Amino acid sequence: MNKLRLLTSQRNDVFKIIQDLGFVPSDFEWTEIEARHSRYSHVPRLRHIPTGFWFSMGREEINSSETGFIVTYSPGIETERHNESPGSWSNVVGEVAFWLNNVRRETVIPDLWDGLEGSNQFLQDAATQPSDNLPFTQAELPQVRSALEEIKSYVIKTKELTEAQRKIVDARFDHMEEAATRMGRKDWLSLVIGNLLGIAITLALNGDSTRDLFGFAALVIKRILGTMLYLASPH
Repeated sequence: MNKLRLLTSQRNDVFKIIQDLGFVPSDFEWTEIEARHSRYSHVPRLRHIPTGFWFSMGREEINSSETGFIVTYSPGIETERHNESPGSWSNVVGEVAFWLNNVRRETVIPDLWDGLEGSNQFLQDAATQPSDNLPFTQAELPQVRSALEEIKSYVIKTKELTEAQRKIVDARFDHMEEAATRMGRKDWLSLVIGNLLGIAITLALNGDSTRDLFGFAALVIKRILGTMLYLASPH
């Protein structure tokens, strides 16, 4: 059986690029697969264990006397699977870096559709109740600020923020507080949902954390603002 085997130095190059890009090498494993478009029967595949994403390497004939590396990996830049013919080993290392960045893109950022489950429930809760969409009164605004402060405190305690992230979070909550002085209450609630999604993106929260944020926010808003938000009443 004709197998393609990488040199120890080549495997070490891959190990180093994994470390350099901030991944944990123990999250990866070397396997081998049957080759389809290679002069070898079996070729090495690097697998990211937590996600199952992978990077395969083979070799193909460039001309009658020379061969070069070919690679296939998932995820690609814009597709689920990507094929490339880098030729030299140094170019293969560059493709590994591209692949690792794709892995980070697909795993570190939150799945907004997944997180939207929490916001959709948030919206449905509001939609099922009658509302006159009147602006908040001056007497109600302190309760709005109290609700926002409680949600903001949850965000800050949930994840350690960088200085830049803290400034973004502060700005979004300041905007929500200011908007409450001029918007109708249903319109304001939609604005809150949009800003919470923006915060989830900024903090790279995963789906579970995003749903937890929306669940907490919904409880706080119902507890503090429930009557004034959802029940139409004369002012």
